[in-house]
Amino acid sequence: MTSVTSLERLWQQVRGWSHHDYPFLDPLYSPSTLMPACDFTLWIRDRLLEGDFDSVRCLMSYIGPNSELWYRQMETFFSWEIPGHEGVLEAELRAVMLLCYRYAWAHDFRHLAHDWPRLCRVVLAVGNKENEWCVRIAAVPPTTRLVVCDSMCRGAKEGLLRIPWDLFYGDRCYGNNAAWNRSFADWLGCYDLPTSATPFPASMVNMDDLRSLAAECGITLTAKKKSALMAEAATHEELMLKLWQTKGIEIRRWASRCEADVCNWIKHAEELLPAAQALVLEAAQSLMWHDHPQCRRIRPKAELSFEENWKALYETHFGMAVARRNYEQARRYEEDARTPRNDGLKRDVAMGMLNKLKQHEADHGVLTLDVIIGNPPPPPKR
Repeated sequence: MTSVTSLERLWQQVRGWSHHDYPFLDPLYSPSTLMPACDFTLWIRDRLLEGDFDSVRCLMSYIGPNSELWYRQMETFFSWEIPGHEGVLEAELRAVMLLCYRYAWAHDFRHLAHDWPRLCRVVLAVGNKENEWCVRIAAVPPTTRLVVCDSMCRGAKEGLLRIPWDLFYGDRCYGNNAAWNRSFADWLGCYDLPTSATPFPASMVNMDDLRSLAAECGITLTAKKKSALMAEAATHEELMLKLWQTKGIEIRRWASRCEADVCNWIKHAEELLPAAQALVLEAAQSLMWHDHPQCRRIRPKAELSFEENWKALYETHFGMAVARRNYEQARRYEEDARTPRNDGLKRDVAMGMLNKLKQHEADHGVLTLDVIIGNPPPPPKR
């Protein structure tokens, strides 16, 4: 299968979720944010298993940052081997590492310490192929697995769950699409949809919206208090169905037939968090610029906590990554500022951004732009 065919097949699957002008990006966000249309982990995993690295490079040209340094770092994931893991599990872990690093490079490296281990643990937790539930949940993307974990941790109120389909911003940068997750979670079968007979939570709808929905159904509600209004609405099946379809899209009920399996799987995932953190530290170490003396001195230490080891790595390797990324941006700003054809306002904005980057590196970065300029990175391997 050629890389073009692989990418075309992926596009046919996700084009309904994607931006019409910027393929594979989410239409609800600005293209400059590089928000993926969905979670591409499983597709990248399959490409890595087949050795089809060109397909991954093509996808990253759409959803990745426009940075030569990023392309250089991406090549590391194609050759990096994970001791103790092999086959599908190793390929999926490498895909998670690649996508985590992509959004960190494009947005903010600070998200990595929280999101990277969480995603790795839900990948490691499906390693037991003898368990039917593990086989089933292994078929959905990691962000959907996080949705299942978070919904269980929140617990049910009055037998109903308010599912965090969209999770948090860091997860969204990774590829967490609410509609995509909702479809996969419903396919898993761990939730049941509410029926028209299920009492609707009064906190999720105000009186004006309820009366508007009733008017659309040709129904007039006369009650003055909210409790009485909800009771009156419950007598109309058509209105309750419309209410669930428009206001209750986040609400589900646990399916008792698989609740025990879900609880056991989540408990297993939590137990694997230390192993996931150790894996993340190892990956971060392998990604360092070993040609720089500051990086050679940093090694994760067993006697330190994950947070302490991460801080040491962040202040060196990730500080260097941010500095080099900022240097790339500074070069573009400087070019814009010196281009005669640009108007005065654009030049002023570019010079302002350049000075801001230099000040940020002087205040917070272990490495300054002057250090980076004196030690430029080698050209990327294509």
